[in-house]
Amino acid sequence: MNQLQALLNRHLERTPGLQAVIISDYQGVPVAKATSADFVETVADGIYAVTFSSCSGQADKLGLGENSMITTITDNRQIVQFKNPKLILTLISNTECKVGLLIQAGTELKGPLAQVAAHLP
Repeated sequence: MNQLQALLNRHLERTPGLQAVIISDYQGVPVAKATSADFVETVADGIYAVTFSSCSGQADKLGLGENSMITTITDNRQIVQFKNPKLILTLISNTECKVGLLIQAGTELKGPLAQVAAHLP
């Protein structure tokens, strides 16, 4: 788990504007998390994974196919989430961060995320 935390911290430090990297289960329970000093946690942060799970399922039911990523942009945040069969990776940044960098970071974390998921029931 220390290696995972170090990896999350490394992505947090090298991606300009990235404020939080959160790995959680589909109920929103955090498995691992790294946050920057300027990250202000809100009540909504705990429900992103649950909302992603629900929206992802609805997109599939609408015949849009299974999605692997959802991007949300608000007035003061950008959120990119990636789906794994057991876990959800949530990247939260300020509005200055380039979404492409978030997608790249999420793509690079897919392998480690799959390794963590393999150890879960």
